[in-house]
Amino acid sequence: MSVHLPEDFVCHPRLKKVHIANRLNGIENAKIDWATAEAMALGSLNLEGYNTRLIGEDSERGTFSQRHAVFHDQQEFGRRYSPLVENIARGPNIGRFQVLNTNLCELGIIGYEYGYSLESPKNLCIWEAQFGDFFNPAQLMMDQYIMCSEAKWLRQSGLVLLLPHGFDGAGPEHSTCHMERFLQNVNSNAYDTLDMQAYKSLTS
Repeated sequence: MSVHLPEDFVCHPRLKKVHIANRLNGIENAKIDWATAEAMALGSLNLEGYNTRLIGEDSERGTFSQRHAVFHDQQEFGRRYSPLVENIARGPNIGRFQVLNTNLCELGIIGYEYGYSLESPKNLCIWEAQFGDFFNPAQLMMDQYIMCSEAKWLRQSGLVLLLPHGFDGAGPEHSTCHMERFLQNVNSNAYDTLDMQAYKSLTS
């Protein structure tokens, strides 16, 4: 596994030393971190012909700089380089990789990605929330569409949610990811019965 930057591209020295040289370019016994494994998984899907799409408030670098999907030139303002985009050979059977930073309008962003996943099911759509307050405005979309669309309309979505963590000590919103809400939405003894009733009503 290796990552090659253009010769005239000035990468941040810490990234070049720690991330690129140590983790990516074959130093013996180098440890593979979570973000590197994630990039390898997404790149493997692209090579197999699947499109992958990573969306979030700060997904290019990850909130804590744990992901390096896009590098920024330290001398030329605005110049960017994405190893997954540039290092995978283009061809008719190669999937497309997209990573996009979005604004803080999560109700609209998740609604768009949900619709994208329904209309284009061969794309792997991944939405990432770094903190609880980034997710809270989108709770309505979760409750009314993503969590229950199969039971209500027999529509499945392939949208993957990288859920927020509960980072204690960072304030009331940043510390609350309310994981119990996801469990409550999908944990119903009546789900199978309701799903069967919906199926019968649509097929009768």
